[in-house]
Amino acid sequence: MESTGITIERVHFVFGNVAKLLPTTLERVVKFCDNYHMDSDPNYLIADICADCWNQSPSFLVLVAIKDSRVIAHLLASLDMHYGNRIAVIQQLEVDKGCGITKEIFDYGMKIVNDWAKEAKCKTFRIFTRNRALVRIFNRYGFNDTGRVLMTREVDGGENGR
Repeated sequence: MESTGITIERVHFVFGNVAKLLPTTLERVVKFCDNYHMDSDPNYLIADICADCWNQSPSFLVLVAIKDSRVIAHLLASLDMHYGNRIAVIQQLEVDKGCGITKEIFDYGMKIVNDWAKEAKCKTFRIFTRNRALVRIFNRYGFNDTGRVLMTREVDGGENGR
């Protein structure tokens, strides 16, 4: 992948790259929440990611693609439990337009995601895609379109339980 000038790094203290990569990555995470109206409160998400960067058994996976010393893509995944089954949830995937991410690079990133989920003893993956193009991309990696549609709405009179 060096031939493309793009490298993929996992952001975590054991790789010695938190100070260098985390600030830019967190900016991207917040922008993603803002752009796609995620249910996540970016402040709490950032706090959880930051705390997890120091955890020996992280419940988040933060991957970035770097080209010319600039983060050009990020992937955020987390671990969850669903009725006794541990699942890996791909929360965010954002790639800058025209940045040159190739299938080979995407394959390598998905291998890292799969190895992380396997090490965490996950049974399945989940991802909520925001468009058909992402559905087609993830179909190539064995993800099945279940036909389920995630629907949300505000709770009448509801409030955040913080």
